[in-house]
Amino acid sequence: MKGSPRDAHRKGCKVWNIAADTIEGWPQRRVKVPDYRRLYAVPWEQFPASLRADVDSYLDRLA
Repeated sequence: MKGSPRDAHRKGCKVWNIAADTIEGWPQRRVKVPDYRRLYAVPWEQFPASLRADVDSYLDRLA
């Protein structure tokens, strides 16, 4: 099999979920598809409310 073990794991999870949706008699348990991306962004909600308000105000002025 070509690709990394992570690719195989991800593909296997996707195929399992497709089978659960389309094959009669297949176990209806869906599995979580792993996300191996390395994300370096911080969710907007984790920033202080005061900073979010300042940025929103600034963007409103630009509009």
